Amino acid sequence: MAAQRAAEILAAGTGSTQPEILAELRAPRPDLAAATQHLQALSRAGRAPAFTPEPGRSDRLLRGILAQPRYDAVRAGPSLSDRLRDGALRFLLWALGRLGGAPGAAYWGIVAAAALGLTGAALILLRAAGGGFRSESREAAAAAAALAPDRFAEADRRARAGDLTGAIRALA
Repeated sequence: MAAQRAAEILAAGTGSTQPEILAELRAPRPDLAAATQHLQALSRAGRAPAFTPEPGRSDRLLRGILAQPRYDAVRAGPSLSDRLRDGALRFLLWALGRLGGAPGAAYWGIVAAAALGLTGAALILLRAAGGGFRSESREAAAAAAALAPDRFAEADRRARAGDLTGAIRALA
C-alpha cells in the first residue's frame, strides 16, 4: 500500500522518466531496498552542480584547443573563391527572380552562358592569385604547429600506455 502510494507520487513528479524505480515500487512484492538506493542516487544527482566550477579556466582551455593549427579552417571562414561562387549564385538567383514567368529555351541558354562566364572569371581570378588565398595562414599554421606540442597525440600516447589520468591532464 505504501509502495503503491510512493509510486503514484513519483510518477506525478517525474512522469515516466524513472521506469526502474516505478517497476520496483509497483511489483507484487515491492523491492524497497533497491527503490531506496535508486531514489537516493536520483536525489544526489539532482543536487550535483550542473555547471563548470571554473568557467574561466574551462574557457581558456577551450580557446587553447581551438587555437591549434588543425582548427585554422574553422576560424578562417569562407575562402575568396567560395565567396565569389556564392555571390555569382546569388546574382543568378536574383536575375531569375527578376525575369519571372515561364522561361523558354533561349532564356535557359542565356542563363547557362552567364553562369559559365561567371565561373570562368572566378577561375581566372583564382589562377592569377596563385591558386589560393590562404598561403599566409598556412605558413603561420605550420610555424605554430612546429612550436606547439600536439596535445591530442600526447593524450593518445598516454592512453595507449595505460596512463588515463595523464591522458586527461594532457588535454587539460
